[in-house]
Amino acid sequence: MATKEQKNRKQFAEKLLRVKGLNYDEWLDSKHQEVIQDNQDVVMQALEMALGTNVDNPSNTSVDEDNSSDNTDSEETEIEVSSNNKGSDSFAKVNN
Repeated sequence: MATKEQKNRKQFAEKLLRVKGLNYDEWLDSKHQEVIQDNQDVVMQALEMALGTNVDNPSNTSVDEDNSSDNTDSEETEIEVSSNNKGSDSFAKVNN
C-alpha cells in the first residue's frame, strides 16, 4: 500500500506531466518499457536457462545438424516489448 508521501509524489508528478501535455498512464507505461528494455539481458538469460541453452557458450547449445543454419553474417536479434491498454505485454523479434 502506498504511503501518504508516495501518493503526494504521484499526484505532483501527474500534475507536472499534465502541464507538459503528457498522460500519466502513458508516461508510466513508457517507464515500464524502459525497465524491460534495459534488462533484456536478464530476460534472455532466463529464456536460455528455460531452453537449456547458453548464448555465451555455443558448445552447450544442442542443435539438429539438418535444421541448423549458418548465422555468422546475421546481426543480433532484439526483443521488442509493447503493451496494450489492458496491461498485457506482447513480445516480438526485431532484426537489426
